[in-house]
Amino acid sequence: AVGCIFGELILNKPLLPGKVEPEQVELMFRLLGTANEKIWPGFSELPHSKKLNFPEYPYSQLRARFEERVSPEGIDLLDQLLRYYPLKRITAHEALQHPFFSVLPPPKALDVMPAFSVRVREGATRGGGGGGRGGVGGGGVGGVSGVSGVGGHGDVVPREGDNDAQRRQQQRRAEDERFGALFDH
Repeated sequence: AVGCIFGELILNKPLLPGKVEPEQVELMFRLLGTANEKIWPGFSELPHSKKLNFPEYPYSQLRARFEERVSPEGIDLLDQLLRYYPLKRITAHEALQHPFFSVLPPPKALDVMPAFSVRVREGATRGGGGGGRGGVGGGGVGGVSGVSGVGGHGDVVPREGDNDAQRRQQQRRAEDERFGALFDH
């Protein structure tokens, strides 16, 4: 399950979108290769393995499907998370130690992340129009004042003179500098 979720986060869509069990199994075989004794020792002894009648798909198409979206370390982690044979599958502890999580570049620097302040009007409710600086119609977002729909993409703009937002942004920059220092050798 973790391997599928990881793949879906990378692709931003379902990894194996089968609607019924046979379709799901075929999608797995197309991506990971048809299960056999070589990649899953004991497979032929599983209760329904002899009932499966699928073409022989080549072993692992992960690299072809993911190489444009994730690093080689990410593909390796995905491969280890999606192994059929449970004894060859990576454990949660091993996965957390995987090089994927320590390879540079680190996550986006905090100083380039948007910072904003949201102040809820007293008595405002979710989904209600508020008196804030909204995008179209000027009603704010869900009764929250100070949230703007600038650009039509839900961009959030801090209020001018909002000392709390400025203070948090400075704290984020300081934290980012401390984080960045960990990688400066």
